[in-house]
Amino acid sequence: MNDDPPRILHHPKRVLSFFLLAIIPLFSYFAIYPVILETDVRRGFAHKNGRSQEEFRRFAEHFGISYEGLELWVVLITAKGGGTLTINQRVLDEVDRLDDHLRNFTMVTSSGEVIESAPLFGGDINHLFKWYRQVYPLAGFSSDINLTYPVAKINEHRLLLASHFFGVNENGTERDAPIETARTMGLWYISNAPGQTKRKQLEEIELDAFKLALNDSFSDVISFEMFADQVANAEMLRGTQETQSLFLVGVVLMILFMMFTFRHLRPKSMAIIIIGAMASPALATASTFAILGWVGATLNSIMCITPFLVMAIGQHVMDDGFLLLHSWRRQRKVVAASAALDSKTADLRARIARSVLLEVAPSMAITSITNTMAFGVGIFSPTPQMSDFCLATAMAILLDFFFEFLVFLPTLALCYEEKEMQGGHHGCGGKSSWEHYTSMLLSKPGKIAVAVLVLTIYTSSFIGLVTLKTGFAPEKTFPSDSRLVSSLAAFDRIHAEYAPLNLITRKVPVANDVESVERYREMVKKIDHQPGCYPEHTQNPVLDFIDWDRMVHNDSAPSYDRLPEYLEKRMMTKLKIVRWESEKCVTVRLDGSNFFVACRGLWIFPYLFNKIILRILKDWSERARSVDNMRNLLDEYPEFDTSLFDYDGTIYDIVISVKEEVVKAVTITFICMVVACVIFIPSLIGASVAAFSMLSITFTMLGSLSHWGATLDPITMINILLAIGFSVDFSAHICYHFYKERGNRSSKSLVRRMSEILEAVGKPIFEASLSTFVCVAPLFLLKIYVFNSFAKTVMLVAMLGLFHGLVIIPVILSFFLPSGIPISTDEEDPDKKRSIESATDDSESSLKDDQKTRLPLLTTQLKQ
Repeated sequence: MNDDPPRILHHPKRVLSFFLLAIIPLFSYFAIYPVILETDVRRGFAHKNGRSQEEFRRFAEHFGISYEGLELWVVLITAKGGGTLTINQRVLDEVDRLDDHLRNFTMVTSSGEVIESAPLFGGDINHLFKWYRQVYPLAGFSSDINLTYPVAKINEHRLLLASHFFGVNENGTERDAPIETARTMGLWYISNAPGQTKRKQLEEIELDAFKLALNDSFSDVISFEMFADQVANAEMLRGTQETQSLFLVGVVLMILFMMFTFRHLRPKSMAIIIIGAMASPALATASTFAILGWVGATLNSIMCITPFLVMAIGQHVMDDGFLLLHSWRRQRKVVAASAALDSKTADLRARIARSVLLEVAPSMAITSITNTMAFGVGIFSPTPQMSDFCLATAMAILLDFFFEFLVFLPTLALCYEEKEMQGGHHGCGGKSSWEHYTSMLLSKPGKIAVAVLVLTIYTSSFIGLVTLKTGFAPEKTFPSDSRLVSSLAAFDRIHAEYAPLNLITRKVPVANDVESVERYREMVKKIDHQPGCYPEHTQNPVLDFIDWDRMVHNDSAPSYDRLPEYLEKRMMTKLKIVRWESEKCVTVRLDGSNFFVACRGLWIFPYLFNKIILRILKDWSERARSVDNMRNLLDEYPEFDTSLFDYDGTIYDIVISVKEEVVKAVTITFICMVVACVIFIPSLIGASVAAFSMLSITFTMLGSLSHWGATLDPITMINILLAIGFSVDFSAHICYHFYKERGNRSSKSLVRRMSEILEAVGKPIFEASLSTFVCVAPLFLLKIYVFNSFAKTVMLVAMLGLFHGLVIIPVILSFFLPSGIPISTDEEDPDKKRSIESATDDSESSLKDDQKTRLPLLTTQLKQ
């Protein structure tokens, strides 16, 4: 084998200098442009190809709103100081004053910009409440006004009060009676804020309203809470910003850990090598963000996890850095024993090329490629924010692999100096300790104990896996201590009672076509009679008009020509419920209609023994299935071109498709990992064990995450890919050394062979796992599900990887390693063991003599 080092390592100072000079211009992006992290809880986690995308566009188009600017938000009103709202004129006036304040106020931002709220609203959808407030004083004086809940009547007009009053008459009054009390009242808003500028203005308005709700200073009668996407985005960004300080905490903890690990180095050498160790992932992450910025890619808040991943379990600190340093130290002793060398001579760089590059680089390449491929598959995630995050992480990991050889290795070559009196110290990773551990592990009792432990872990993981639920909720994206959590809880209680669905019909039936009208009526009836829906609450302006027209004008053929009259009498002309055009001021043509179906999000079961009503909220998976069933029903009536609109449809798309996406992504990733292992580990046994290890770690990790409170969602899908990619790190190094050792036909015992494999990679794996714990621990301080989920995954992968790498894999590989002498022979015949060790030492001595004759020649060549 050629021991001449690559030319790039002849001059480490030049390598470092040229690399830094070349990369500095890339970082000019941060000086020229501000780093802006964007987040969109609604669309950022929406399925790229989900049906909700088209449903959103149709809804926005029907109401004359841009798809980009569409946003719905809700304000929930409760009694001041808690308790139940007593519905009276004063309460109604205060609610109306709040509505007017939110729709028509002017504010000045911190930058001096004046913003008006009115232009950002896409229409008034609280008209039913305003009708109720106007007629409330007249209810006792006119027989034409009946304000019975949930559907009131004013003359022939129907008012669905259930859209604004919730928890009605829970004080004992009959529910189907005039409203006396309500637990909550609701106001609904539809905004139109296309473009970055208007969206920022809408965010300022919503945040101002959110602060007003927090201060609870608007009224002496009512309090209110609100939930809006821009507030959720701001809260998520607030939680993300906390990662900056926590990342610094993680860096400090990593430095302290590395100071302990590198304690055998001289202080100056230790400081420089630690800087070089931290510089590689840091520069890789910064370079990634700079490249994405230069090409105009969006930087989102989830990408703030990337530095943690690259630093903790990326290529450098978790595995490769410790592996390089440990290999360096081992081989340094071999060369130092053969010749007294100054650590700054060219012979040191020859040692890098021979021992480090040839021994460590192949297994490093396996982990780099597999990790990059794992996140590469994640780029095709159906959710945009997770896709962008995977792209950034894949780039950072790949760059870090190259930076290892451009930053860390030159740093080692220039600055590695050990303290004196360290030559004979083996530490916890010395041969004697590994041989002692291996002899216990590979003994019969040891293998039985491992088998029992593995069976227990697999059983627990299987239970966790079969109980893993599918679901995703907005609160997973922002801090759990946010006021939005209580707002969402209140909204869920409303959703349990009232879950509105809008349906946009593009092709309404012809009024005088009886067959078409009846088929349309059949479709509407099937929809509003779905489980959990209120048929009596359905509001369909087309059918209502046709019925009204037949009743009032039964002597003429049905026609939409009298639609303007119908809408004007009901004060619905400006509500855009139906889209129509008048041709020659006589004939009316309908271009579309929006009809409304009200459902409930709970099941009610009477408990026969004590007549207690148990209310069980449907989870997101139940809601998603209900919406999907309705979509399938609409597909049965293609002639009306009707689409469903639910503002949470983006989340439902994720819930519906996540299992299929996970299976597809995991299958592709696993196949890629196996192919990479087969290519880089030219051993069927080694590649098979590495593949088994990946599968085992991923299986146990997913089961453990289920026990730890995770659900199957896009975040978990990326976590699975992360686990598959990073699990290779633990198995690849051992399997690669197994391949090398298996080709050695010497008379070493099985224990000795396995201990030599663990001596090469055991300590780096152990140190890498500990460094992972240290680095990701600060993420647990964040009360955000997204970040906690990644922290849990990283922690579990490190723990399970350590267990597989140092326990399961050695036991499996022990059945395939050639053994000159059985385990029992080594243990029972000390004389023969010493004889074998003596022969091995003689062989190593011969190798050192050969190195002594070749090193002067190498030194001369490198100096030239």
